[in-house]
Amino acid sequence: MNTCKAAVILTVTVFATSARAFAQSSPSQVFVDASIAADRNPVEAVRGPLDNQAFRATVGKAVGHHDWRLEVDVPRWRTSETDHTGPVYCAPDSSCGPGFVPSHLHERFEVRTTSVAFLYAQHLPKIGKMDLALVGGGAVESQVMKYSQQSDILDSAGRVLQHNVYAHDYPVGAVSAVVGADAQVQLSRHLSIVPQVRYHYSPYPPVSIVRPGLAVRWQF
Repeated sequence: MNTCKAAVILTVTVFATSARAFAQSSPSQVFVDASIAADRNPVEAVRGPLDNQAFRATVGKAVGHHDWRLEVDVPRWRTSETDHTGPVYCAPDSSCGPGFVPSHLHERFEVRTTSVAFLYAQHLPKIGKMDLALVGGGAVESQVMKYSQQSDILDSAGRVLQHNVYAHDYPVGAVSAVVGADAQVQLSRHLSIVPQVRYHYSPYPPVSIVRPGLAVRWQF
């Protein structure tokens, strides 16, 4: 929480001081990014691995030494599966009971958080060919967990007597604050590569996502 507050305060301070430091502005310019980013989201760690990958698409418009941009992050689904074979209790009024009977259970979890962010970027003085920018704004987070279950009631020989299937989606929405940075390196008049990092945070529903990545930028 303290780290997030410090990052937000630092970003706002640099935005304000950098905006006054530039005396000239350049023409408006539209650009698009295509990025591959790591996706580290501890909120989702209860289902599947902690680390994942995401694809990011960005469209923005630079005006002088700042720009406005819309970013959409679409991570891969995190997936985990479990299998269990053993006795299960059937109630007296069930079709398989009463008492314990042999069974096989297969569970599958899928989860990801898709982000749509509206961001402002303040560009700092260039360092050689590198154009550094601090980024901040907000995002709408759409987390979906998919759960499915297949269970089989078995006889003493292991044959399936009863097959049951269950599936349900659990969507959760949140609005988060976003801070980050870009380091654009121009390769030609139109083409650049851009190492970048984004941090998404919301206290409730809890969101804490770090997405460092590498973008290819085309400036029109």
